[in-house]
Amino acid sequence: MKRDSNLDLIRMAAMTSVIAVHFFLNSGFYDVPSQGLAADTILRTQLMVCVPLFLLLTGYLNGKKTWSGGYYRGLGKLLLTYALTCVFCCVYRAAAMGGSWSPVQWLRGMLDFTAAPYSWYIEMYVGLFLLIPFLNAAWDALPGDRARLALVWTAILLSIAPSLNVLSAQFGWKLFPAQWSAIYPLAYYFTARWLRDHPTRLRWWQLLGVDIAAAVIGGLLHLRIARGEPIAYLELNYWCGAVPFVCAVSLFALLRKWDTNRLPRRVQWWFYRLGRLSLPVFLLSWIPDQLVYGFLRRPAPEAYLGLRWMLPAVLAVLALSVVLAEVLTLLQEAILRLFRRRRAA
Repeated sequence: MKRDSNLDLIRMAAMTSVIAVHFFLNSGFYDVPSQGLAADTILRTQLMVCVPLFLLLTGYLNGKKTWSGGYYRGLGKLLLTYALTCVFCCVYRAAAMGGSWSPVQWLRGMLDFTAAPYSWYIEMYVGLFLLIPFLNAAWDALPGDRARLALVWTAILLSIAPSLNVLSAQFGWKLFPAQWSAIYPLAYYFTARWLRDHPTRLRWWQLLGVDIAAAVIGGLLHLRIARGEPIAYLELNYWCGAVPFVCAVSLFALLRKWDTNRLPRRVQWWFYRLGRLSLPVFLLSWIPDQLVYGFLRRPAPEAYLGLRWMLPAVLAVLALSVVLAEVLTLLQEAILRLFRRRRAA
């Protein structure tokens, strides 16, 4: 079957936006007053599509998975990636930060997802992976598209819509029950399943307009709520929030519409090479973050670097992360080959 370069493009967008949004995490953005940071806040809001894009890809690609005893073997490669990421991070701590972890501490760090600081995504994704066959069974058992669309909207109303309560709270109202916000991965999963069977009829410029408008509105609302204080957590602009949901779905649909078949084969090959590294790049980017931002912030650790440093910082972290991810992938493939040989013997 011919490889879909559009999906590789979406993987690259998710991977790059993860590294870019971590610029704000590591550059001092959250420690300084937000007054005068409109462009920064809007851009940060747009980049929060990173995790939602990964979740949409999961729903788009796994709609045919059914339960079987062999299904759980699919966790093996994911957990190996995670384990190797933990090894890389622990080695970096020991070599560059003067830390030392005993085998017991390393095992404890793996189990509580602290050995690799960006591995919270694995903790969330493992649960989604275990649910996928049953989510698909529920989807397929529904009597038709009307019922499936009702399921999509139910998941959105339970997990995404409560983020709008921060707006209604300004007037003393609570519009949506907020006890189910943690199931936001299901909203993205079912939305992607719907989009696979029902591609949007909106044109590319309409999708781009929706994406930009949502990011601008969400960023300006965040600034207004901050009232000059440092930007803090706001559910509206978090992954369970309405703004990243609208931005991610519109961007996902936009990138699906782009005709990548017109691109040279070499470019499509690079899409594949980089797209396949998206998860290890995400997980391992913590190490280049410490190197790059530790260097850039050394002269003024209490100050915010500003957007002028964003492009060089993101490119440096991305390049180093890709190198680390390639090394991890080669090591992972060698381990898997050894395991297959022993199993065959």
